Amino acid sequence: MSFWKKGSGEVFGFLCVSPIMVVLIMLLICIVQMGALKEKLEYTAYVACRAAVVSDTLSDARKAAKEVAEADLRSYSADYVGNITVKLEYPSGVDHKWEKGNYIQCTVAVKADPAGAGLKLGRVKSRIVMAIEKPDKAQGRDFDDEEN
Repeated sequence: MSFWKKGSGEVFGFLCVSPIMVVLIMLLICIVQMGALKEKLEYTAYVACRAAVVSDTLSDARKAAKEVAEADLRSYSADYVGNITVKLEYPSGVDHKWEKGNYIQCTVAVKADPAGAGLKLGRVKSRIVMAIEKPDKAQGRDFDDEEN
């Protein structure tokens, strides 16, 4: 009984509370990492959609968006490159034609496991809508000629 009378109850209390504190700190780290990942995905979706809207066809746009998104995420971390999904589709209420002035929606998603904490959060995604800016060759304009 002399153990408890010497103030060792505080040590016992700290030992009981410390696992809870560790879990809360891990959750805080995961929240910060997920915020940073979401920000990176928003920029990646912008860059991928930008590469897509200047393509001549929808199939070229899909290839360009995938390549640019993988390259952009590779600059952050190689962990996300293997499980990236880039999806191009027409938003609802829009004609399904690849023509200048029409809109396209680009969704970039990756599988997330922040800090290796074993939290399976599923896929984190970012979505953006942009107007198609494909060159209008019928009017004699081509973006390749306007580089200089």
